Amino acid sequence: MAELQVNNIFTGKLTCNLYQSDKLLFSQFTKAELGEKNKVISLVLLLVFCALLGGIIPKMGSWVWLSPVLFIICVVVAMSGRERIYNVQTKNT
Repeated sequence: MAELQVNNIFTGKLTCNLYQSDKLLFSQFTKAELGEKNKVISLVLLLVFCALLGGIIPKMGSWVWLSPVLFIICVVVAMSGRERIYNVQTKNT
């Protein structure tokens, strides 16, 4: 029997286990890592977003509570362009 688990949808960690008579024979999992591709672009985007937020936050008035949410959105947008490398690793059974 093969079992596939999604351990973490945010990091892309998947685990695949192969069983025979309820005994684990083989197990592999992916581990996502950020590659170097588009690293500079994401850093520049993040700095630009932070500069824009720095100019906007003082003018937000009663909406200033929204600034941490905007910062998180900026980080997610900046990091979304980064290349992800999914290395397959084997667990010792």
